[in-house]
Amino acid sequence: MLKRLFTVLITVLTVSVVIFLLLRIVPEDPIELMTGPRVSDEAVAKLKSRWGLDKPLHMQYFTWISRMVQGDFGVSIVTQEKVSRLIRSRLPYTLGLTTAGMIISLLLGVPAGVISALRQYSGLDYSVTFLSFLWLSMPSFWLGILLMLFFGLYLRWLPISGYQGWTSFILPAFTLGLPQLGRITRLMRTEMLEVKREEFIMACRAKGLKERTVIFLHALRNSIIPIVVFQFLYLPWLIGGAVVVETVFSWPGMGRLLYDSIVTQDFPVVQSLILIIAILTGISNFLGDLVAAYLDPRIRLEG
Repeated sequence: MLKRLFTVLITVLTVSVVIFLLLRIVPEDPIELMTGPRVSDEAVAKLKSRWGLDKPLHMQYFTWISRMVQGDFGVSIVTQEKVSRLIRSRLPYTLGLTTAGMIISLLLGVPAGVISALRQYSGLDYSVTFLSFLWLSMPSFWLGILLMLFFGLYLRWLPISGYQGWTSFILPAFTLGLPQLGRITRLMRTEMLEVKREEFIMACRAKGLKERTVIFLHALRNSIIPIVVFQFLYLPWLIGGAVVVETVFSWPGMGRLLYDSIVTQDFPVVQSLILIIAILTGISNFLGDLVAAYLDPRIRLEG
């Protein structure tokens, strides 16, 4: 656990340096972009001094990272609001959206993968495989537009923009969850086929256990372990993928905030959001390892 935590810490620090340097080599200056050409050079210099952009890069980095450790994410250059307040106002919408997407992918993907494995090489298996590859290969922005056109404009069943109640979650959640559904279905099918060939499954059948007990109590229990770990590892990518989905649906979450901040080159907001995603990635990987060791005793024995 200590080794894993140390690895997470090093990874987050490395990502913070990369983020900081990449944002500083962008050709356009955020202060000049915000003020425009009519503002005098003296006023621009005062603004740069106020935001600390006139200091050397290493001093800017250490000032930023030391404040981040203390919970001070800085102030937005564009809106003049505290970054922590902006994140708190957008975080519930992103967490709700990603949670809904994960639930959809699990509730539909696990049964689909099990059924596909039990009916291997049947018409049902080929149909599930086709749909899995369809969801995997379809870009999220294109899928979102199709869902908006069909369910929002043609049928007029669901809202297509912004947050207007719990029904607003449906279209963006499916847009975020369907590609994940394809991955879970394929992974679940592969794991079930491998576990079905294990010796302990043959031993269960030899003891006279019912096929339903063998499949759902023994085979499914061992096949679900990689799915659980995969969900932890994929959680940060769901949050990252929400940038596109939230932009398409004008969703008031962190993804839309990140996109708008990149367009306006709002350094404090972009740095903070990407660093938070990096921290979530490290925590998710760490929790995934712990859950895998808890569910699979072989991992603990290897340790």
